[in-house]
Amino acid sequence: MATPVEPVPPTHPAYTPSDPVTSREALLSLPPSTSACVVRGVTLADTLAGKRLDGSSLEQRSLTDLSGSILSNCTFTQCNLSGCDMQDATLISCTFRECDLTYVSATAGLTLVDTAFRP
Repeated sequence: MATPVEPVPPTHPAYTPSDPVTSREALLSLPPSTSACVVRGVTLADTLAGKRLDGSSLEQRSLTDLSGSILSNCTFTQCNLSGCDMQDATLISCTFRECDLTYVSATAGLTLVDTAFRP
């Protein structure tokens, strides 16, 4: 009879998409494949630089650096991206609603695919 194998604990804590991420550390500890993440009350100034998010919703956040990030199926609502560095970022099927995008000038290498900007 075979001996049962102990399960290996996950590298990252389990995340339930219905639970909002409420700290910067929790956001940074999510695995790259995390999807449908709701971020509330987290200061994200440069946290998303070089990160990958899929299906996330960000509300009333200030973002200053999205450089090198890959964001797909994300919704940004009432976010302040004034002067945000978007160099080499890739945004796929994202929606920006009522966001401040003034003074965004670092856009070299920015790729926008099916991305909408709504008032």
